[in-house]
Parts: sequence; C-alpha cells; structure tokens
Amino acid sequence: MRMVRRLAAIAFADVVGWTRLVERDDAAAVSAWKAVQRELIEPNIKVFSGRLIEVAGDAVLVEFPSAVDAVRWAIDLLQRLEDRRAGEPANPIHMRVGISIEDAIVDEDKLLGDGVNIAARLQGLARPGSVCLSDAAHQFVHRALPLNFEDLGPQKIKNIDSPIRVYLARPADAPPSPVLPSVHRRAMAHLARRFHDLC
Repeated sequence: MRMVRRLAAIAFADVVGWTRLVERDDAAAVSAWKAVQRELIEPNIKVFSGRLIEVAGDAVLVEFPSAVDAVRWAIDLLQRLEDRRAGEPANPIHMRVGISIEDAIVDEDKLLGDGVNIAARLQGLARPGSVCLSDAAHQFVHRALPLNFEDLGPQKIKNIDSPIRVYLARPADAPPSPVLPSVHRRAMAHLARRFHDLC
C-alpha cells in the first residue's frame, strides 16, 4: 500500500511545572487545565485551520497547514493565557510551544515522523510564554509575521542525527526570552517519548 505523505506544521504545547501544580492541588490543576483546553486551545485551533492530533496529560499536539498558521495560533494562545492570568491571578497555567515542519506520513488520524519528536523537544528550550521554532519553520514565517526572532544557534536534538538551528519567536514588544538550563531540556525528553509512542 502506498504511504500518504504531506508537509505539515507541527505544534507541541506543554504546561510548565505540571507536576508541581498537581502536587500542590491536583483538583485545581486539572480543573484549570481542562478549562484552558475547552475555552482557549480547542476553539483557536479551528480559527487557525489546525487539527488536534492528541492530548496527553498536560500537553497537546496539533497539526497546521502552514507554519504561519501554527505560529499565529501559538502566539495567540500564549497571549490569551497571559491575559487570563492578569484577570485571574490564581490561574496556574503557563505554557510554551515548539513548532517544526515535517514531510510527515499520514496514518489515519495520526502523523508519523521526526517532526513530532523535534517539536516536543523544541518547546523545552524556552521559558514559559515562548514559542521555539526549527530553522525550517523560521524560514516560512520570519518575513510573514511581525515578531522578534532570536537565533539560538544549532542545537543537538536527541535521536536526530544533525543539529538543528533553533529560533525563539515572541511579540515585538516582549523582552528577550532566556533559554532554560539543560536540566529542564532533559526533562522534556519524557514528553517527547510519550508522543512518539502515541504517534
């Protein structure tokens, strides 16, 4: 049987500090996360022509038809979360997003390929509220969107042979986003493996 392939922009969004939130108050954390999914994530996926592939615990995997749509969705989501926290100081949900471009294999409602693994690991490179892009994604969006892009240089991605140049995207008026230390990046490997197994 011939495999079906398509170019896809893959976004991986994760709640920051989920284990700590659950340890502090598991019922409140789950309630807040479900509200964010229902009120912010799922409606805006449709607005930006995306497709929800998977929700696994505190992370979501989304496919978009273009890198521009994926980055617009991510920036919009993070801004809405920031606005939500300003109006509800007790709201604990912070997120970060990784975005890659992949010539992916389509398997029913799933995508297979390195793009899922790359997107999952990219989101672990930045602090809360950041969007981290692969070089391929950056090439599609850096002239199309009025954002600041910070070049983090080539980064070694686990299970990917060659280093990938990585960029942070943020609104033009936002301060620079410091990269998380390596111990946090290693922790993201667990999420990457989880979605790799699912997809």
